[in-house]
Amino acid sequence: MDSRDLVAISYADVRRIEQRDVEVLSGIERPLSQPRVRELVDYVRTVDATFPTSVILAVTSEHAVFDAARK
Repeated sequence: MDSRDLVAISYADVRRIEQRDVEVLSGIERPLSQPRVRELVDYVRTVDATFPTSVILAVTSEHAVFDAARK
């Protein structure tokens, strides 16, 4: 999948408070931090950059097509 296509259909479920009576949190992602983004950019550009955890994407069939020729 082209990275531009992935960006176009993806979103972050940022953690937020849904109710104030008994605070209920929704979302799983921390808010975006520009200083952390810069740190990650620097890290990714190093020769030793590794990503030991898997990235799991949930894509609806509306946005996915299997192309056997592009295995």
